[in-house]
Parts: sequence; C-alpha cells; structure tokens
Amino acid sequence: MSIKHQLRGTAVGIFIATSTFAATFYMGNSNNGEITPEQAITYLEEDQFIVLSADEYHNIQTELAELQEELQSITMQQEEEVESTVEKDFTEESNTVEQQDTEVAKEEFTIEGVLIVSEGMTTRDIAEQLERLQIIEDAREFERYILELGIDRRLRMGEYNLTSNMSHDEVISVIAAPN
Repeated sequence: MSIKHQLRGTAVGIFIATSTFAATFYMGNSNNGEITPEQAITYLEEDQFIVLSADEYHNIQTELAELQEELQSITMQQEEEVESTVEKDFTEESNTVEQQDTEVAKEEFTIEGVLIVSEGMTTRDIAEQLERLQIIEDAREFERYILELGIDRRLRMGEYNLTSNMSHDEVISVIAAPN
C-alpha cells in the first residue's frame, strides 16, 4: 500500500468520526441542556434556598419600605422629645449656672501647675500639656506665638512651676533659655 491510500483511509476515518459526533450533538439531546422553572425551583429548594415569585418579592420590598418609614418616623419623634427635654433642662440649669458663674467670677482664683518638659517633646506637646494644666486656654494659639517669636529651639527641659494668671510671655520667659 502506498502512502496515498493510507492518507485517504485516515481522512475517511476522521470524516466518519466527525459526522458521528455532529449527529449525536444535534440530534441526541432534545432539550439542549435546558431545565424547566419547576426543576430549577426544586434544585434551589433542595440546597436550602428560598425561591419567591415576582409578586412575593414586590410585596416584601413594599413592606420593608413601609417599616423603614415607620422606624424613621419613630426615631424623629424620639429625637424631638429628647431635644425638648434637654432644652427644658438646659434652660433650668443655665439659670443656676449663671448664678454660680457670677459668684465664681467674683472670687478670683489661680491654678498652679508643674510643667515637665522632657527630651524629645515638641512645641505642640508642651502647649498641649500647658492647656491640660489650665495654665493657658488655647494650645494652638500658644504654639503659633512661640513659632512666630522663633524661640521654639530655645525651650529647655526641666520642671517648671507655673500659674494660670501668667501671660504667654511670662510662661515663655520661664521655660525658654535666655537670648
């Protein structure tokens, strides 16, 4: 046999195999792998899924929206009640506080504190510590003042006794090295 006959035989075999696969593919399965909705529902329910119709889903969505609106309404009512109660209490307390403030203002008082400046502290750290000790009222303002004066590099480590009636310049003269 020649190579020509062998090639023809191989070609005929490939043709017959391809024809067999094509016939099986196109004629063998009538539903083409499609499943019915009932089969899909059964399959999903077996895997513990809940299947809803479009109407059931729409009803649940509507009920959810109504419940959210009701919750928002109740929340707003509670907030209004709290606000009115707080406002009422605040008005009563503010009268009492005003009287107490007047009495405190009459009595001048001074807060004393010990500022501890340690190695590695920044100007901000020192200003915040002074604010916590109630020696100054605003840490950022004090920090800006120090930076404007350009003495942030002259601040010294140590413990310093300071009072709340000291001005910024007086505090700086205590904690900064002289020029």
